[in-house]
Amino acid sequence: MSGAEELSAYAERVLFSDAIEDKLRRPESFADAAPGPAVGEVALPARPPGLRLDSLRGKAEFPRDLAPAAARGRALHFFANHELLAMELMALGLLRFPQAPAEFRLGLANALRDEQRHLGLYLSRMEALGVQLGELPVSRFFWDALSGVGSPAELAAGLGLVLEQANLDFCVHYAAAFRAVGDDESGALMDQILRDELRHVRHGLRWVRHWQSDEEDLFSAWERLLKPPLSPARARGLSFDAAPRRAVGLPEDFIQRLASYGRSKGRPPVVRAFVASGEEEWRGEPPSAVSRALARDLGLLPALLSGEDDLVVLPQAPSPAFLADWRRLGLPVPELMEAPTLADAAPRLAARATAAVEPWAWTPSLRAAGLNAGEAPGRGAEQLASKALAAELLGRVLAAETDPRLDPPSLAGAVLNTVQQVLDAVAALLHDGAPEVIVKAALSTAGRDRLRLRAAPDERGLAALHRLTAMGPVVVEPWLHRVLDLSLLVEVGADGALTVRGLHRFFTSPGGRYLGSWVGRPTVGLDPRIARFVTGEGQSPAWLERALTRAARVAAAEAHRLGYAGPIGLDALIHETPDGLRLRPLVELNPRLSMGRVALALGRRLGPGAVGVWRVLSVQDLKRAGHRGVAAWAAARPAPALDPRGLWRGGVVFTTEPRPDAQFISAIGVGENEAACLHALGVPW
Repeated sequence: MSGAEELSAYAERVLFSDAIEDKLRRPESFADAAPGPAVGEVALPARPPGLRLDSLRGKAEFPRDLAPAAARGRALHFFANHELLAMELMALGLLRFPQAPAEFRLGLANALRDEQRHLGLYLSRMEALGVQLGELPVSRFFWDALSGVGSPAELAAGLGLVLEQANLDFCVHYAAAFRAVGDDESGALMDQILRDELRHVRHGLRWVRHWQSDEEDLFSAWERLLKPPLSPARARGLSFDAAPRRAVGLPEDFIQRLASYGRSKGRPPVVRAFVASGEEEWRGEPPSAVSRALARDLGLLPALLSGEDDLVVLPQAPSPAFLADWRRLGLPVPELMEAPTLADAAPRLAARATAAVEPWAWTPSLRAAGLNAGEAPGRGAEQLASKALAAELLGRVLAAETDPRLDPPSLAGAVLNTVQQVLDAVAALLHDGAPEVIVKAALSTAGRDRLRLRAAPDERGLAALHRLTAMGPVVVEPWLHRVLDLSLLVEVGADGALTVRGLHRFFTSPGGRYLGSWVGRPTVGLDPRIARFVTGEGQSPAWLERALTRAARVAAAEAHRLGYAGPIGLDALIHETPDGLRLRPLVELNPRLSMGRVALALGRRLGPGAVGVWRVLSVQDLKRAGHRGVAAWAAARPAPALDPRGLWRGGVVFTTEPRPDAQFISAIGVGENEAACLHALGVPW
């Protein structure tokens, strides 16, 4: 090693020499008497053959199985390239910012010297594992992301608090991973590097704070300094470990915000938002107070259908602590954008590159906002949501069926227009033995705009009929003794093609209001008699889903005729008749995303043998069950129990934040059966 070396000469050697030996030569001490002029754009650092960043060798795959020695050597090759990139970026910073504070430059030089030592350690360990530097293609991502920084503050934010901070997680994760396959030497190497990385992150933290304005908090200052494609999301590794961050001195609120941070790492996001007012807007009505409360309190639900790279617009974002718990439980945390509605967010979204906009439901107000410009999103949704159309389609489906387990065509509802027609139809059904008849508006939500009759209507009932028929066509059908509610979740493509996403079992009140969903295989936990019917006495377990798929094909053809493409929930039910159980394969169509999609997504987090009951609860539901309110109920719920893989096997997981002022809350109770799930939730059906 040489004596004191000018920082500029040291940095030039690291950045512009194509010999690894030169890049690894570390001075004993530094001088900074001749920093020289600032260096402008540097296209690429000089490197030896096999390591050049303009190579066309393609992309190397990180090894999944670390048991073979060569696989561990290849993993270290990735880390070695990261060290080399860090060295070159630190050298570039010394050359680009000669007028930066002396302490900043000295700290950067000391970190560079650490990275040289790390690279040497990696090379030695790789050689022992049979891998040579340059055997694999190398990534240039961090060079491209950071070589254009315009200030020392941006370099500290991107290098110290992104690249180096992510290394904290990687060191902890791979130290354990190497030891798990018996490689204690590589594990100890990662421990050693972690100790140095703590100093490097501390250096970045110190200088971001130094250049932070008085008006902003640390996290906001850091986020402002990062230029795309960098974001706080890249400051996390495969797992997230708070302990080394606390050791560095990062504040607790910073750590929580980072743990819960969602933002694309580069892919244009799919934009989603929860919309509770679909049926109201399709009827030409403004969103009700209940719909607005649902949209606010359940606004996070689309996150369960999203990836980390997506974006969810919602009226009120959850707290960082809640989102950090979500991430710990294996749930995705996409980017969150606060806005009263998706339509209100449209101007901000117009300035961003997005892959698609997929609201819970396409409503007239969203179409008017110009989202998905150039397309006609949600066209035909109003017609598809009509219960009158569902009754007509059911008639077509039943007329084509020969399976005696399905309803006969005579049970399909009648679509009528006048009060007298309704009165005649009700009288005929009651005369034929129907114990009860239901009259439904064409566009209504569960439990609303409907009338149940056991006899000819009285004066109040006649007034209700006049109101319903004034809204348009109504459906008249016998009230069925339902024993099981089901929904087939499908997608209709732009060409009319049908894709089945899954079968969903859900629960309703006696009046038809949605209560919650079963999470797990739909047949688990059923009454034995119903289970035998669903599985065809064990001889044809797929018959029911095939029958629903046939009905869905009829619905998809109609959707395509109306110009609709997108998600549909085809609701169906099994009901009791004097002749036994029967399947009604189409009750209504929901041309939007639905709670069933959430239930299917939650099912992927259940451990072996576990099932779940997912509830959407109002404050009134909680009070009827003896709870004082949302906060008191939430505090008394058992914490989630996880298996060794992090899958859920018991307890309660909140799927929206239980804020004290919330009017609605959603959560899943997990257990070995329905009773255990409901006990965990503390709210009976």
